[in-house]
Amino acid sequence: MKPGSGLTFAVVFALISLIVGAGCAVNKTRTQDLCDPEIKVSGQTDILIDLILKQYPDRFNALHRASLNVRGKTVILKGFLKVDRPCREIHLLAQAEMGGTLFEVHILDGRPDTVVVNGFFKKNWLEESVVQDLKHLYLSPTFEAPVVMTGKSGGMILTDYKDGLIRSHVFTPKGKEEFLVSGYRQLKKKRLEYEIGYHYDQDALLPKFITVKNNKLNYTLSLEVRYLGLGN
Repeated sequence: MKPGSGLTFAVVFALISLIVGAGCAVNKTRTQDLCDPEIKVSGQTDILIDLILKQYPDRFNALHRASLNVRGKTVILKGFLKVDRPCREIHLLAQAEMGGTLFEVHILDGRPDTVVVNGFFKKNWLEESVVQDLKHLYLSPTFEAPVVMTGKSGGMILTDYKDGLIRSHVFTPKGKEEFLVSGYRQLKKKRLEYEIGYHYDQDALLPKFITVKNNKLNYTLSLEVRYLGLGN
């Protein structure tokens, strides 16, 4: 991998703004290019990448209670989710609050294999929204030239910059040398386009509440997640 290039002052300022949004003090911020072989990152890189890769079990089932707001209209959904991360496979069956299937999504090898619509949702919109949300949530995107930024309060951001797009995983400290994946963000030309927030119960290792905000498609999604067969 080649070191990231074109990280201008404006981009650095935008990244620092992300740290502010993550609740980290920026009085003393350090930036490290993880692709530079001469730089030795004292375990932080491995910790962050490992957290992303192991944020969820390899295979699991879950129930979603979702509140979807699209252009001011709110729809309550129930989702039945099955995830196989090594195979990059996701199956989601979404039903209306009172029952009845609204749509079904099957992602195989990271690509939408089947999108079946039985309600008022449009297939193209689902592929641009729900399919992408599922991939971001459960099939973490690969960063080609990551940079880590650390704040004085201990929070960290793992960032990739390419062709004007900034992608960032946000981490907050859980304890001494322990972190939680607390967010994922995308900025295009310094404008926040997409954001995911992860919220954990005390001592929980998996997020119980997930929020998604897509400014490009003008929708927000709130999920309450119940994991099946994992003891929580």
